[in-house]
Amino acid sequence: MIDFGFEILKIIPGNISVEVDAILSFKTEATVAKAKHLIALCEEVGVDKSRVMIKIASTWEGIQAAKILENEGIQCNMTHIFSFTQAIACAEAGVTLISPYISRWYMKNTNKTYKSNENPGVLFVSEVYKYYKKFGYKTIVMGASFLNTGEIEELSGFKVNYDKNSFKWDLNRNPMATGKLDEGIKSFAEDNKTLHLILKQHLTNEDPKIFKKISENFRLFVL
Repeated sequence: MIDFGFEILKIIPGNISVEVDAILSFKTEATVAKAKHLIALCEEVGVDKSRVMIKIASTWEGIQAAKILENEGIQCNMTHIFSFTQAIACAEAGVTLISPYISRWYMKNTNKTYKSNENPGVLFVSEVYKYYKKFGYKTIVMGASFLNTGEIEELSGFKVNYDKNSFKWDLNRNPMATGKLDEGIKSFAEDNKTLHLILKQHLTNEDPKIFKKISENFRLFVL
């Protein structure tokens, strides 16, 4: 995967994101360790860490891990953001970039069809962007699947700060955000297991020693 990212960087001017295993989403120290390991692997193949962002799920623990990493000069891209609570906490942690989703949850659960400038997901990303601008946060907002904001009234609100308890309280009051965060982490974790099985099928036949080494690294950064 690192080699694949290296090849991508040969043809693009920007950065790549390398994702931490989803199963580590509620483990701050393990996420930090995994991120540093991924950066080290990138540097081994000649990729400067300034062109790499570590992608982390926006749980409370993940955001704290990102804060530690950013303080050590490692850029973070925060994903699985479905609520304003998460977006503000990420900005306060000083992360480089967030990727809030333009979620289809609303259409699926309300049976409504939204115009692009009325879509709750589009409005959400726009509000986050305006909030960041209003209070001077440098965190970049990159909406995932973001197409068009339409005409949206300027956000009016107040600046708030989050500690662990208030973050989890406000997040849990938002059923969509809580459900989608849990769903996303589980989905990514299952994908990770599937990848491991595919590697096992291909590498066991070719060189059992290679697979054994990969398995050791897999367990080390998942447990």
